[in-house]
Amino acid sequence: MNLTSTLLKVDLAVLSVILGMVVVLVKSLREMQQEAVRSAEERTEIRQNIDFYGKRLDNLENWRAAISEIRRPQ
Repeated sequence: MNLTSTLLKVDLAVLSVILGMVVVLVKSLREMQQEAVRSAEERTEIRQNIDFYGKRLDNLENWRAAISEIRRPQ
């Protein structure tokens, strides 16, 4: 009876360790997923800013070219 009780306690301890490892694994996977979502959102925002400011820069360059054409003596 004592051996059976000891083996049962060992089995429960091993099961508790495995369950704890699964919980830690699931938690870290969720954190990684959340970080990936945040990173994707930041990349999207950066791309939108690049597109916006790129268009503004193109407009400024076109405006400057038009002004220099007007000012150029003929």
